[in-house]
Amino acid sequence: MTQGREPPALRPVQLPRPDTALPMDLTTESLIEKCEYFSSIGIWPSKVDLDPERWLGNFLPGEVEHAIYLLNAFIYFDSALVDQIFNTAIRTVGRWMTAEQWKEFLDTLVVTIVTGEEPSVTDSGHLFARKARSLGIPQERIINPQQANDLIQRGFDGPVVFVDDFVGSGNQFKTTWQRPSRTQFDSFKDLAPLFRAKFYYCPAFCTEFGLQQIESECPEVTVSPGVFIPNNYGALDPDSVVWPTRLKSTSEEFIRSVSERAGIPDTGGTGPDDWRGFASLGLTVAFEDSVPDATLPMIYWEQNGWRPLMRRKA
Repeated sequence: MTQGREPPALRPVQLPRPDTALPMDLTTESLIEKCEYFSSIGIWPSKVDLDPERWLGNFLPGEVEHAIYLLNAFIYFDSALVDQIFNTAIRTVGRWMTAEQWKEFLDTLVVTIVTGEEPSVTDSGHLFARKARSLGIPQERIINPQQANDLIQRGFDGPVVFVDDFVGSGNQFKTTWQRPSRTQFDSFKDLAPLFRAKFYYCPAFCTEFGLQQIESECPEVTVSPGVFIPNNYGALDPDSVVWPTRLKSTSEEFIRSVSERAGIPDTGGTGPDDWRGFASLGLTVAFEDSVPDATLPMIYWEQNGWRPLMRRKA
């Protein structure tokens, strides 16, 4: 791991603030031109996978102005960029370390994953555990949560690094942290005050809401995201940067009414396809390999004749 031996002077990246230069005269034509430019230089994929014109065709005349600002706020990350951001998440852990401390950290850490309420081979943590190998971490130190738990109980006192792609509500990490291993009292939460292992969580992306939830309920864990997503990046936040001032008061009703017409369910923010996004986060973020549950479903919805901006991959 040649490049990692120097202590990285990195901090979590915060998304740029579009409200500082939000175009007040944004038009469909200018926005489509921008989207086509993004596709032409490879920032966005082709229209087969991401089609703004197809998506804008869903909206009624009175809805178009809101729709183009929502599209203007849409942020897409391809796999290569996500890999770089994930690299940053891990390297950010060492921003206050000396070169010697950083080397020791890399030489002793173990990597494990975050799993859902029902652990599955499709959990995104598996993919990001494999990505950790590109940082020079040996395969034998990339282990599952049960193995990490057992290692701690045998006296392991080094860093335990959880990896993941995206933190929205923080629920998955809290579930992993609090889930009993073999007995009722041997979850990571139970072990943390009893053993000397240090715990880190390095997701590529983390919302402000998710970070607050984890810091509140899992205080022994240092969260080190590659990209930090503030609350006001949600389209439903009272101070949302998605909308110009003149549209903020009607933005929630726009999203609700359009979603109702498309047949998107209302679960009070508790379901993965709730019209608000999971946990009512209302994000406009997508990745090449996935669209987070916290993103507004109208971005990826395909039922009842609704044409998606970006299709979710199976």
